[in-house]
Amino acid sequence: MAKKDIRPIGRDQLLIALEHTYEDARFLVGVATETDADFGDGLTRHRSEFWSRGRVLQVVSESRTMAFCRVPGHENYIVLNSHLFLCRGSVNQEQVFPTPVHTEGMIYRFRNGQPHYDVYLKIDHNEKEITFVLGNARKTLKLIEHTEWAWKLTKTSLLCSTTEDLERSFLDDFWCDRVVRLGRSALGIKDII
Repeated sequence: MAKKDIRPIGRDQLLIALEHTYEDARFLVGVATETDADFGDGLTRHRSEFWSRGRVLQVVSESRTMAFCRVPGHENYIVLNSHLFLCRGSVNQEQVFPTPVHTEGMIYRFRNGQPHYDVYLKIDHNEKEITFVLGNARKTLKLIEHTEWAWKLTKTSLLCSTTEDLERSFLDDFWCDRVVRLGRSALGIKDII
């Protein structure tokens, strides 16, 4: 099992990641509900809120901290101060990607409630291929039908029952989140922080 990266995140690195998000981005934060709480010591009672890009940028910009640690045992939470943490995943999912060219005939999917966490795809039933596009990244994979999988990504292909079932599933709003994650994984999109 790979060891999780729990190194502190530099203030400049965090500012760059935040500045490279959409103007209307919203970030998940945890606000302590107890006066003696300290997220640097571990997770404690808190309420979750969505904060605007400007509000989070202000907190990070005004902080004297040069490197932000993680909440112990919760590597996805970045401690901004003793009473506030930022969910790292929400920053990664709001990163700006240029509008792709040549998306005519492609299906656009995005995570419900997060229009910036998206991917374009096209299924070619005749050639048994699927193409994913995001920003300047584009990847075409072979579709291998009649497997035991509804869909399973490999390095060079996508295993599925049939291309028709795959397309039906990918168009179903219930599966949007998984489709976007699968497409971004196929494209090799990495987290910025």
